[in-house]
Amino acid sequence: MSFFVLLAALAMMACGGGTTTLPDLKDLSIEAVDATDIPAGVYEIPFNRDEIEAYVAYYDVAIELSAVDSDGIPVDLDGDAIVIVAGKTYTVTIHATVGDAFDESRTITLRAVGTIVVHTVTFDLNGAPMTAPITREVTHGGLIPDFPAEPIFADYDFSGWCRDAACTTPWSEEDDVVISDITLYAQWTPVVAEHDDSDLFINCDPDDDSRIENNLPVQIYSLWMGFAYMETEEEAEPIEFGLVYSEVDMTPGYFEEDVIVHPIAEGTQNQLSILWFGAATLPLEDETFYAMRAYAKYKHDIYYGEIVTYETAILVPSGQSVGLDGIVSGGRYYVDNGTTAFKPRFWCGVLEGYEATLDVSRYTSFSPIERGGLRSMFVVDGAGDRYLHVFELVLRNSPAEVVTGGISVELDLLSWRIFGTYEMNLLDSEHVDYDVEEAGVLFSSTSPYLELDLPGVYRRSADEIGEDGVFTNDVEFSFAFGNRTLYVRGYAIVDGRTVYSTDIRTIEFADEYTGVSYEMGVTYTEVVTTGSAASGHSFYPGNGVESVVTVVADGSFAETEHIGSFVLVGAGTYYVRQTDATTFHKIVLLDPQGVIEGVTDGATYQDAVVIVSTTWNATLWISKDGGPEVAIASGITLSEPGVYVVSIYLNGAVTVTFTIE
Repeated sequence: MSFFVLLAALAMMACGGGTTTLPDLKDLSIEAVDATDIPAGVYEIPFNRDEIEAYVAYYDVAIELSAVDSDGIPVDLDGDAIVIVAGKTYTVTIHATVGDAFDESRTITLRAVGTIVVHTVTFDLNGAPMTAPITREVTHGGLIPDFPAEPIFADYDFSGWCRDAACTTPWSEEDDVVISDITLYAQWTPVVAEHDDSDLFINCDPDDDSRIENNLPVQIYSLWMGFAYMETEEEAEPIEFGLVYSEVDMTPGYFEEDVIVHPIAEGTQNQLSILWFGAATLPLEDETFYAMRAYAKYKHDIYYGEIVTYETAILVPSGQSVGLDGIVSGGRYYVDNGTTAFKPRFWCGVLEGYEATLDVSRYTSFSPIERGGLRSMFVVDGAGDRYLHVFELVLRNSPAEVVTGGISVELDLLSWRIFGTYEMNLLDSEHVDYDVEEAGVLFSSTSPYLELDLPGVYRRSADEIGEDGVFTNDVEFSFAFGNRTLYVRGYAIVDGRTVYSTDIRTIEFADEYTGVSYEMGVTYTEVVTTGSAASGHSFYPGNGVESVVTVVADGSFAETEHIGSFVLVGAGTYYVRQTDATTFHKIVLLDPQGVIEGVTDGATYQDAVVIVSTTWNATLWISKDGGPEVAIASGITLSEPGVYVVSIYLNGAVTVTFTIE
């Protein structure tokens, strides 16, 4: 029976220095009256609630309200409120008790005016054969008293009634009431036959697909496989692919308990009636034996591939290493890619007493790791325990070398413009896969310093870029009136970085009137740029020759002249050109020391910290509790208690000491 309970503890209160007079329990009574011919809807039960509250404040008084309709069915109450339906009669009981000292109840009758409203409930079999309509008449606000017998539909199980044909909202026989005409739809679950048929599946061996999520390594396995499908009467292809796997059930099935069903994670490829797809597990437990197999599901059939079993390794936590030197689990390592002469080099050492495996092959100390992406290194100790290190290797393409091709130009003296064709390509390098986002030419008639965003430099991008960045750019070059020198340089945005051609073409125009036409002479002066980097300052050997140093300041070029050798001071970019030379040098001065972010020297932390360094190509080194230093990756998370020392050795050491409790 539904009821509303108010309970207050017996209390004595002193106020303003006086004593509060207690009401006498013998004077407690429940006063309530019948209410008939009242409007249908929400109605507050009429009884002396306010008077009884005075006793509730001082005595252990419990008040219970309950109600039933004329059929004896309990009615839910909301506090003192009841929902009454037109034409129906309700019996309400108010019951007050104080332990064994007081027990009194009153019963009243409530009845709403109006006629009884009846609604029609129609039952739709939702695709199943139906000989005649099925309906029920139900009083407004009432439960459906008698549902039809469970219908039958070949190859389907009946799963209940729903409010919509798609069966997204089920109807509850115990709780849902009828307040309008409504149609309920049968919900059908296909009967699925299960088949072990590994011959339909191709290449079902699991692969290690462990990764780094939220800076933490996780152990994951995946399958990439093909399914030789057959068409059925209802479907041309399966409706679902995926994996079923379990650490309890060694013959995992789609509908069984203790089995994880993981639908497809990658798209399918249909080739010659073979559907290729890949799926991966969720993160797995350490040192656990699993059984896994692929499945392909039709509406009424499900096919399973061969069962494969495997045992997971011990996952090495982020920032730690077992049996390896120079690499930690959860780390991210950045390596510049190589050229045709030098391949990228990344390696680690295997400690004595351990054996390591990479890509299913034994890994020996300092062997180069040349493929980037998420990598897994398995290490086995003398006791046979397997440890898994997950790390990410990012092979950064070395700056693409831009090779300039020919330039052909045509001068229009009336508009003092030239129309030219500029050809450029990127030097092909081994292990380099360029992503060329944009390419084109830069030109200026006032300055040979041609880079994006420099003063007086104009940019024209190519409409089409061929393979390896090769493009031909037909552009209209314009230059300052009266200036017959034009500087032209190719550029490309490769893998998010801007690179430039290694030469800058200088075009000098000389015209001669012959009485018939203008002839244009073009001379090329090759200006080769060379780059160097220093930290904080740079000594420039002038060799006794006059030099002009140019920097960008306030949106324009600022120049200073020097004789002989001189020193550049302060981080920034400098262009140095000796008088009458065909070469200028671009010198970039970097910050003098490394930067460690995420922690403060001498601080103590209660939670995990993330160590970050924005210093280009610098290595972070860490020691814990006075132990040896090991290299770590920027962005690593540290959570184990201890005293840590993090250092960067670049133009002097930068060290931060902190504690995790």
